[in-house]
This record gives sequence, C-alpha cells and structure tokens, in this order.
Amino acid sequence: MTREELLQKLADKARNKVATREDFISTLDNLISDLSDEQITTWNIIREIVELHSPDYDEVNGDICPQCSEGEYWTPYPCITIQAIEKELK
Repeated sequence: MTREELLQKLADKARNKVATREDFISTLDNLISDLSDEQITTWNIIREIVELHSPDYDEVNGDICPQCSEGEYWTPYPCITIQAIEKELK
C-alpha cells in the first residue's frame, strides 16, 4: 500500500464521522493488518502525536491543546499539529 493509498484509506474512514476520538483511533488501529512494517511504524508515530496533542477542556477557553499551550497563553484545539494531520487526511 502506497502512502497515498494509506492516506486515502484513513481519509475514507475519517469521513465516516465516528462518534468519539477514541472510536476514530480504534478504527484507524484496525487498519494496521493491511500495512507494511514501515507503514505501521509511521502510523504509530502519527498516533503518538495525536495522543500527545489530545484536547483538554478549560472552563474559560473551551477545548485547548495543553501540549501547545504555555503558561497563560492557551492554544485552541485543534492545534496546528492536529490541523496539519487532518489536512493530510483530506
């Protein structure tokens, strides 16, 4: 499976509008059986990045990315990292 085919498969699954972020991750994990070892490594790296940039709820600001926020400067979720990943899935 080429990178383009992988991204298309991930995008197709993303369009299914799974109910929660956890459902989305689970759905993507199920694709691993079709991947080469190199693609599995790439997926695991992307998955860790998505986990690292998980949203956190702030009573004042709503969903923020704590990884990208610093001190009193908060970053709204989705942050630019998540936006970049989502862009590649489109």
